[in-house]
Amino acid sequence: MQLTVLFAVLLGMAATGHALQCFTCRGKSVDVGSVGGTLSGTAKQCSEFDKSDAFKLTCPDTHNKTCLKVSDGDDVMRSCANMDKSECLEDGKVCYCKGDLCNSSARGWPSALLLLAALTAALFGSRR
Repeated sequence: MQLTVLFAVLLGMAATGHALQCFTCRGKSVDVGSVGGTLSGTAKQCSEFDKSDAFKLTCPDTHNKTCLKVSDGDDVMRSCANMDKSECLEDGKVCYCKGDLCNSSARGWPSALLLLAALTAALFGSRR
């Protein structure tokens, strides 16, 4: 049973052809351009952010590697990005993460490898 769960998790992480989804919203002054409707003004304000479908975006092919969250004090912007990294820069003000809808948290995100290691340890550690 535990091996089946682990296999399902690994299979889900290895899925290919899946379009990345990120939360998207615009800040008062923080903006990164055309991704997520910010160019046309269609992205909602991050001050209204509630993780609902209204804030979800299937990332375009040109920006489908990571999700992005930029914070400047109380001003926040969320979007898709084309950076192949999963880390926070500038003391956590600019954070990139890999995985659907991973840019919702108030803080930086744990890496998928850390989560996988914890899950593996929990599954195999309980066999004793």
